[in-house]
Amino acid sequence: MDINSVLTGLDQLFQEKKIQEVEPYLNQQLNLAKEQQDNGAVLTILNEQIGYYRSISRRTESIQAFEQAKECVKSMGLSGTEHEATTLLNGATALRAAERYQDAMEEYRKVEEIYGNSIEKNDYRFASLYNNMSLLYTALEQYEDAAECLKKALVVLQNLENSQIEQAITYTNLALNYSKTEDKEARSEALASALHLFEIYAHNKDAHYAAALSGLAGAYYETGDMIQAAKTYQMVCEDIRSYFGENMSYAISLENLAVVYRTMGDMDQAEILMNQAERIRGELQ
Repeated sequence: MDINSVLTGLDQLFQEKKIQEVEPYLNQQLNLAKEQQDNGAVLTILNEQIGYYRSISRRTESIQAFEQAKECVKSMGLSGTEHEATTLLNGATALRAAERYQDAMEEYRKVEEIYGNSIEKNDYRFASLYNNMSLLYTALEQYEDAAECLKKALVVLQNLENSQIEQAITYTNLALNYSKTEDKEARSEALASALHLFEIYAHNKDAHYAAALSGLAGAYYETGDMIQAAKTYQMVCEDIRSYFGENMSYAISLENLAVVYRTMGDMDQAEILMNQAERIRGELQ
């Protein structure tokens, strides 16, 4: 199987915003790879499914794809390799999204160990790992550990070309983290760095831009700038709906926007947004 052609077809669906066609496409290609006994293609497609199902809030299917991918890694004799690390990183993020935090931490630690034995310290993949680990520490309210992971990620990213968006996300997460620890000076510095980098990246946004902006909107809210928070959350909602439809992330963003309007005293608009979010949550359950 020409896996590069498969991935190109998948990218085309996302670019054309044909999200409803992604699942049948992946299932079709997975079945074809199994028929051809192309285990490498099977593993690649399973990893794509992990991320896809997570992005549309179908957590059970995402974790099921992860379990299948782990079995594939084992059967191919890839334990301890970068291929296993890629799978474990994807799976850990799916587990974190499903609030299985301890399971996620175990997988992240395995990834860190594999990377330590197989790739250079300035490899981009370390930055991705540490950013993901910071989100887990934040969910566990271990903010100092989260900040340390973010700083490690920045060290890697600042030595890489074309990493503005990743740096912006990392600075945004740092600003949010410092809001939790009430370090106002550090928060302001991190937010200023994030804003500068987002301005650079805004002309080249993709399907991940909404997730990055969501953190920035939260930072605006934490600093009390409700006008900018509302504008940014509105952009987040528009981007998520454009790329992924009305998924759980869209509902959450509507709720966040509602909170901003409520804080500004616009109760009518807040109620409209909350009702929309409640409807979507009900449809997804």
